[in-house]
Amino acid sequence: MCNAGLTPTGMYTTTGRDATIKLHKENYLGDQIELIFTAFHLAPCRDGEFQCSNSNCIHEDLYCNDYDNCGDESDQCLLNPAAIAGVVIAAVAIIIIIAVIIAVVLYRRRRRLEKVSG
Repeated sequence: MCNAGLTPTGMYTTTGRDATIKLHKENYLGDQIELIFTAFHLAPCRDGEFQCSNSNCIHEDLYCNDYDNCGDESDQCLLNPAAIAGVVIAAVAIIIIIAVIIAVVLYRRRRRLEKVSG
């Protein structure tokens, strides 16, 4: 039963006790390879599970953890906590820069008006 079928996403599945893993050259990144083993089952999903686009169900803690646990990348998040923090920091920096520019412009106008009236 090992490797009984190849799913459309390219994952090997097994219903037996053992599994065989074959590594292909295109899976290598330089001299490294990343293997991710994720327990999943097919839909319907239960409470506390995330349903992938390919109908796999994974535990909700595996959603958005920077690994492709679904095998189709549907559990990947565009805005992870680090990205959100970066956006917030950039927004605060832009607001501060705008406030400084406005303060400088207002200060210069006030000095011009004082020179004209004085």
